[in-house]
Amino acid sequence: MIFDFSTLLDPVNTHHQRLTESLILKRLDLVKPNIQECNSYDSSSIPKPSKTYSGTLHITIHSIHGSALYNSIQQQQKLSTLTSTTQNNYQFYVAVEIDSYNTFYPCAQTAKQSKQQQETVEFKGEVFQVELEYSLAFRLLIYRIDNTTKSTTTTNNNTRSVECIGKFHQNIETALHDCERDLNGILRIESSCTDLKLKISLKYSKPEGTFKRQGSKRSLAVFGKSIEKLLSTPYGSIDGIPRIVLKCIEIVENEGVKERGIYRICCVTSDLQRVRYAFDQNYHRGEEMLVQKDVHVAANLLKLFFSELPEPLFTSTLYTEFLNAIQLTDIDNQRFRLLKTLESLHPDNRKILFYLLDHLIRVSQYSDINMMHLDNLAVVFGPTLMRPSKLIVTNYFSGINQGLNAIGNNVQTDLNQMSSELQCSMYQCQVVLACLKLRRDKILNE
Repeated sequence: MIFDFSTLLDPVNTHHQRLTESLILKRLDLVKPNIQECNSYDSSSIPKPSKTYSGTLHITIHSIHGSALYNSIQQQQKLSTLTSTTQNNYQFYVAVEIDSYNTFYPCAQTAKQSKQQQETVEFKGEVFQVELEYSLAFRLLIYRIDNTTKSTTTTNNNTRSVECIGKFHQNIETALHDCERDLNGILRIESSCTDLKLKISLKYSKPEGTFKRQGSKRSLAVFGKSIEKLLSTPYGSIDGIPRIVLKCIEIVENEGVKERGIYRICCVTSDLQRVRYAFDQNYHRGEEMLVQKDVHVAANLLKLFFSELPEPLFTSTLYTEFLNAIQLTDIDNQRFRLLKTLESLHPDNRKILFYLLDHLIRVSQYSDINMMHLDNLAVVFGPTLMRPSKLIVTNYFSGINQGLNAIGNNVQTDLNQMSSELQCSMYQCQVVLACLKLRRDKILNE
């Protein structure tokens, strides 16, 4: 591996580090009790902290209905009616956004559906598995596509007019409780300003104490198999790159580089699981099924493959070294340590990593369209590529935790764990971001 230091590298630590600590402190401020306003002698006066969720949120989108599906917000007051012919030219979809580090990010999107009955659109119970990391809330946005009107903001004649006709903000804790109280587990959400209603279901799965990286015992399996075994499997790889990685990247680059939120948007859970199962049973059947699915299935399948490796691509052995390197404040020293640690990666892992980094850099070149800059891609792929098979607890975060010492011991312990886990995730993202920039700037070469 050749290191070319003649090219200047963007600093990846100083400003980004301050941003990281600021984000974590803001999130901690939302969940810790406001001690300063409490009577220290009366424990009952301590406000209950806002509840955050880490794990998996299963979101099922059932239907939307109401007259607002066909009348814009401005038209509501005029009570204008549209002909059935005009209504039939509309399609609708629901987008899901999850609160992450005080910002809402798109994470799932239903298939586009037309009206099945009067003022009602059914979504066939599409289920999405959304990963949470100390999240407080989620948003649901309803979009209407007018197939008769071309967008005036683009020169692409194939682009149709898309309008957001409804937005619903939900606290996760409240929404889960409301679902539990309903006999059918249905949450019915109504807009306060328009005649628009949304039916969904929610289910929450707690995270395990360790990141699930379990090796598969099946000889023909693609998922859960180590890099070494996969590369030695007949037809398992081409030129040292797993075939499933090649296929997913090929589909994304052919169909998804201009797709907004590619790699961040979830696909329908059942589609992903069916394709995954097909690959583990018969690789060729898996490929045939994959090419028939939405491009987000290929993007999510690639992430799933790396997240289910028994050993992460960056390896658990080098995990601490990578985290130590990214925290160095001297940019030249940080760069040198990262490059030396990357040199210690097994050649198979390094080749696959470089192939993936090159792909993500190409995706980022369309960031003005897909909104996936290198920073966003690093957030998506950081834990996927780095999180070790067993949770490694580090003590790098005393600086943040010192400001919380006035809080009671039990709360303090929870907040310390939360800040440590958040910081671990952020460091993982920073390492991947640094590697992307090193590769982009041609400093990290094979």
